[in-house]
Amino acid sequence: AGCRRVSDGCRHCYAEAIDRRFHPGGATHWGASPRLLRVEKAIAELEAIARKGAREGRLRRVLLMSMGDVFEEAPELRAPRLLLWDALCRLGGENPRLIPMILTKRPTHMAAWAKERGWPASAWAGASVEDRDAADERIPSLLRVPATVRFLSCEPLLGAIPALPLKGIRWVLCGGENGPEARPMGAWWARSLRDQCRRAAVPFYYKGHGSYFERKGARRNSECRKLDGRFWMETP
Repeated sequence: AGCRRVSDGCRHCYAEAIDRRFHPGGATHWGASPRLLRVEKAIAELEAIARKGAREGRLRRVLLMSMGDVFEEAPELRAPRLLLWDALCRLGGENPRLIPMILTKRPTHMAAWAKERGWPASAWAGASVEDRDAADERIPSLLRVPATVRFLSCEPLLGAIPALPLKGIRWVLCGGENGPEARPMGAWWARSLRDQCRRAAVPFYYKGHGSYFERKGARRNSECRKLDGRFWMETP
């Protein structure tokens, strides 16, 4: 757990808020503070998930490090990342039914790491893309990662992203910001992404409008997870 803010999408980071909730009045793991590391336990959990997937004969998708960023550029993270990487490469070869999903706001570092260390056979690579500037900056780097599935997480969506470059992208997730200070998301921003995905035959997953629902600030409910009256839960 822990990270440094890198863009406007980090302003109301849910992971930082959770971390502060568990450390009221004390040091958290953000900014210059030390990170909370649990790589050995995480590897054991991945191994257990892989075994369960093998027994059930089904794919098991796992989002890695939802409380931080695997590819944060911090010298103290290189050694634990190496341990994790060796495990991912081994598990990907032994059991391709385990699909680690690695999401980052630092795809340039991800691409450089993949060039140096290789890429786990079954792992998916994703980049957070909250607006046009993030798309322009991060997608070219993501496309250099040799993953079988590259995906975009447009959450929190903070602006329209016209002409989203989808060549080489296999999945797009979209959603509004959550939390008490959530910023509004224009419904047409999400609608534009959905329509672009449909034209490009890219699966589209809509996670919802977020906590600030632009129609008179309605509270989140099942309808807030629909776009144009239906759920969009497509996957690769």
